[in-house]
Amino acid sequence: METAVENVTPSTNDLLSAYLTREELAAVLKRDVRTIDRWNQKRVGPPRTMIGRMILYRKESVLTWLAEHEGKGASRRKAK
Repeated sequence: METAVENVTPSTNDLLSAYLTREELAAVLKRDVRTIDRWNQKRVGPPRTMIGRMILYRKESVLTWLAEHEGKGASRRKAK
C-alpha cells in the first residue's frame, strides 16, 4: 500500500531533469569536456554542483552564465 508521501515524491529522473552532466554541457556548448574542466579550474565557467564525484550543471545557471557573457568580446576593441 502506497502512502501519500510516496505519491508526491519525484523520481530521480524528475529531480535531475533540471541539470546537465559535464558531457552534456560540453556537447551543448560544442566544447570538449577538458575545456569545461579548465573553465572550472580557472573559475570562469558556469557554476556547478557536486554530489560525490558526480558533477552537474543546473540548466538555469548555465543560461544565466551565458547571458552574463553576452557581448563581452566587443568591449575589448579599441576605439579608433
